[in-house]
Amino acid sequence: QIKQRHPDTAVIVISGTGEVSDAVAAMRQGAFDYFSKPYNRDHLLVRVRQAVNQNHLARDNQQLRQAVATPQV
Repeated sequence: QIKQRHPDTAVIVISGTGEVSDAVAAMRQGAFDYFSKPYNRDHLLVRVRQAVNQNHLARDNQQLRQAVATPQV
């Protein structure tokens, strides 16, 4: 539901079940990553930073494309 409402949002799923099928389903639906409990806090923080960086790069890329496509007067 998050990806449908906000497609540019990076979603990280944390689950208590740890089922491989849940992880596969989450990734197919657009999750950035999937963790099962107990999870490694440092690894989660790394992935959150990567998700934020990817979001910033995608936004910057989109802005640059718009700037290039807009005729300069």
